Amino acid sequence: MGMFPSAFREDDPFNAWMKRAAPIAVAILLPVVIVLQQFSMSLRSHTTDKPPAELVRSEEAPSPGVAALTVESKALLKQVFNFLETSDPSGKSSRQAWETIGDLDRRDGIVLPVEAVNEALADVDELAVTRTERFRAAIVAGELLGPAEAAQRLQRLSDEVTPAGDLAKDIGWLKPWYEAATQGKLDPLPGEVQDPLRSRHEWFADLAFSHQRPAGDPLRWETMKGGGKLGTVETLVGLWHVAGLLLGVLLGAILLLKIRSHSHGITETLVPRHVYFETFALFLLGFVTLNCIGLLLLGQTSAWAFVVGEVMQWLAVLAVFWPRLRGVTGEELRTDLGLDGGEDGVAREVSAGLVGYFAGAALLAGYYLLLGVFAGDVEDPATDTKFPMFQRPLSNSWIPVVFDAIGACIWAPVFEEVFFRGCLHRGFSRKIPVAARVLISAVMFGIIHPYSTQGIIQVGLGGLVYGYMREWRGSILGSMLAHALHNGTITAFQIGYLVAIK
Repeated sequence: MGMFPSAFREDDPFNAWMKRAAPIAVAILLPVVIVLQQFSMSLRSHTTDKPPAELVRSEEAPSPGVAALTVESKALLKQVFNFLETSDPSGKSSRQAWETIGDLDRRDGIVLPVEAVNEALADVDELAVTRTERFRAAIVAGELLGPAEAAQRLQRLSDEVTPAGDLAKDIGWLKPWYEAATQGKLDPLPGEVQDPLRSRHEWFADLAFSHQRPAGDPLRWETMKGGGKLGTVETLVGLWHVAGLLLGVLLGAILLLKIRSHSHGITETLVPRHVYFETFALFLLGFVTLNCIGLLLLGQTSAWAFVVGEVMQWLAVLAVFWPRLRGVTGEELRTDLGLDGGEDGVAREVSAGLVGYFAGAALLAGYYLLLGVFAGDVEDPATDTKFPMFQRPLSNSWIPVVFDAIGACIWAPVFEEVFFRGCLHRGFSRKIPVAARVLISAVMFGIIHPYSTQGIIQVGLGGLVYGYMREWRGSILGSMLAHALHNGTITAFQIGYLVAIK
């Protein structure tokens, strides 16, 4: 006899109770998860009028990594450098600061709107909160507006920093160097100065050392390369969206025809339905626990807080083993959750997953089109509250990027499909029409995500596609693949962007 009564014993009081309690538990826990998810999202996105004074005074020099200031600065300068290099192969333009002429910026006949330059630099300044970040932003400003601008910013900053601190030393080395650069003197800084600057500021230090060097200079090229790759990534994104739309319309029509004429769908065993509602309720309970711990850790920026969050997310999926504790065999569980190849085999499920992916892409493209037609361009209300109240752990590191990619491409496609298209779909009565089952699960799938209204709708549309695939194929392997390809495409372009500017 197992730890819990067998789900097949209809006369057992525990089963009689769970048959009524499990759907009620889902109905209660789902709104709780939604509230906690939205509340957590609102806190993480909450901003303050002014950053905390202790943060503004901070002179710590964390690795630039993939911090927002680093990404914004690299993207801006590398695209400008690529533009100058392409427009003036001689490299002369790339060695000069922008000269303002009326409402234009000019370098030897190469023109950019001054408004665009100022807006871009304003975005950099907005991200530069600490004294160290403002030091780095001064270097960026020197590239766009010339060494005099960098020297002026460093002079203002020198009045704030701790006199005997490392940042004061950094300023003491660079400020006179930029002042000399305004007179055309660009003698390299000695190695004993370059080494500590590079160890503390990495790419930003190299940016300063390569200031006004020829475009072909090895250090200048290594520091500023990548602008062309950024353009390539943006082009690929555009082409992929167009190709996905055209192919998706065709494959979406095929998907609809297949669904209407399908001769088989979900294969079921004799396992009582309420067992899968119990499983889904436990999954929701795990997410309630995850959100509560996340709220307790809010504001913690150390590595251990990141580790706890990741571990809790993966522990939530242990709910999938609940049916085994209730006497369900492994074969029955795989069949009920659709974790087999269905009647047509794994190869056909892979083909179905590709169809579902492109069909979903077309559906999302149609949504964006309608949104653009009926909603137009909606501008965010002007606000001065731009500083995030809570920082994410390891926010400047590649570690969260990698784990986010794993979560998006493995955790979400596998376990969200197992619980939503597996447990939840299996728990619904077959008396409920197919369209209603798919719609209910898609709505639940959308609103459980901590996104904005548009994000919830987008996720819900994906849920519609995955739900119909479940009804069509019986197996969830196809919907897993479609889900993984959707998330993987977005993740690939995001990482491709970061790699391009590395």
